[in-house]
Amino acid sequence: MAVQLGDLNVATQSGAQSALRRIRDAADGFCGGHGVRSMQLANAAAACRAEMTDKAVAALQAPRVTALHCEDEAAPSPAPERGPVARGDAGSALTPARAGASPSFMAETPVSTTEIAEHMIRAVPHGAALGMQVVSTSEARGSLHVPFREDLIGDPETEVIAGGVVTALLDHCCGLAIKSARADMSMTATLDLRIDYLRPAKPRSGITAEAHCYKLTRSIAFVRAQAWDESADDPVATAQAAFILTGAPA
Repeated sequence: MAVQLGDLNVATQSGAQSALRRIRDAADGFCGGHGVRSMQLANAAAACRAEMTDKAVAALQAPRVTALHCEDEAAPSPAPERGPVARGDAGSALTPARAGASPSFMAETPVSTTEIAEHMIRAVPHGAALGMQVVSTSEARGSLHVPFREDLIGDPETEVIAGGVVTALLDHCCGLAIKSARADMSMTATLDLRIDYLRPAKPRSGITAEAHCYKLTRSIAFVRAQAWDESADDPVATAQAAFILTGAPA
């Protein structure tokens, strides 16, 4: 998720308000979910928007923006229905217990890339809602799969899985590759994610994605990924991404 904030002075109240508004608009566009008929998908999209907003605010490290965001989060509002997706948002940098995760669960420290992958799927609401499955993990690499489901169809006429599912899968898979490269659960935030859609997925087919974190600096991770339905030699989409390592030393 990319947000243009270079023209704003986030040290001022008006600049911070504009920055937070842009972040939320970007998260809204990135996660989608408006007008979907499935309550499960709508809840997953809402959780995705909350997660991406939290990550972007944390990565910005602007006190006024953080304060505004926290004020909004603290404001009383009706609790949204989450159903099966309320499993604890480990990706949330500002409100890690928003979805009801217990402190002991959040404090788990996986010791292998497979455990890291399983933890990510259980802990992040939209990953759980989409039914993501671990295919494989290795050093600096990760592969995930989303099985076909009727409620994930984007176009009823073609019965092709929704493009937003592919986007979420690629982004999640990139995060897994970074965590596999670092061998820990430290936070990351999407700085830039470019996705090229090469062709429509085949009707009623699940999607598999694989990502490789090919470069780590002190504060940025660079990742390549691709998604396919039947063969990795014929991808549906490819991705090039950069992530901020929010746990990196200053």
